[in-house]
Amino acid sequence: MSLIKKDYYVKVFMGTDYEIGNPETIGHLKKVSEEIISDLPDDNSLEIAETSLYHDKLIYTLKEGIVQ
Repeated sequence: MSLIKKDYYVKVFMGTDYEIGNPETIGHLKKVSEEIISDLPDDNSLEIAETSLYHDKLIYTLKEGIVQ
């Protein structure tokens, strides 16, 4: 008799790094901000563990991920 084995994996979404470039006008900053807003998860109750804004990146990480 041979051992039958099944492995199970869960993919979890934990956050996003956005490369926003270097907006030089308010119009460009608005466009980038609107794109980020439209990309955020729909669940407004998700808690953020960390956000960072430096150089050309905006990064956020969730406290608890979203199982995909």
